[in-house]
Amino acid sequence: MESLAALVAGIFVGIIALALADIVTAILYRRGKLKLWIAVVVNSIVGFVAIWGLSVFWTLAVPPLIGLVISSIILTWPKKKRAA
Repeated sequence: MESLAALVAGIFVGIIALALADIVTAILYRRGKLKLWIAVVVNSIVGFVAIWGLSVFWTLAVPPLIGLVISSIILTWPKKKRAA
């Protein structure tokens, strides 16, 4: 039983790390250090993980959903127009 609990805890930590990586890639894209397609691919992967988490157990889906919402807002927020 302890090994099952350790496995689930490891999965949960991995999901949290993936959600944080999604936010970091969105911030790096926003700063111009990363291409858009890389940030979108990571965002899509986190979306699929969130869907999987919802199908397994809803508490597994909370971290990727939060990361997905935050990174989607960062990616789609309009950029400031620079004064000429």
